[in-house]
Amino acid sequence: MQEYVIEFPGDRAGADAHARALAGWLDDSDELRGAARVRMVPPSPGEQGGAADAVVVLAAAAPLYVPFFNWLVERRKSHRVTVRVVRPDGTEQEIEAGSADDAARLLGEVRSALQASDGGE
Repeated sequence: MQEYVIEFPGDRAGADAHARALAGWLDDSDELRGAARVRMVPPSPGEQGGAADAVVVLAAAAPLYVPFFNWLVERRKSHRVTVRVVRPDGTEQEIEAGSADDAARLLGEVRSALQASDGGE
């Protein structure tokens, strides 16, 4: 199995909310139940408790991109979402979702981002 890191750039509260929502969404999917966990960041000086800034998923690329794409489409209905996918080989791709017109483009970008490290489509 490969490990994928899906980061949420931006303010801590927004990153934490997106990371927890995505981890919960993936955990609800039959194919990925138990494969996702949030990555916590230590608290800044003067703060109590850490915040999540990313989701780490142990999965093959094929089962991950469909649930991830579905989450992006649902989440973008109420929030503009920017994510950075860090592939197992260390390469990164940033994806932004904000409008209904983004859906077709997003599926291609998500599939490409998650399959690139496998060398196939």
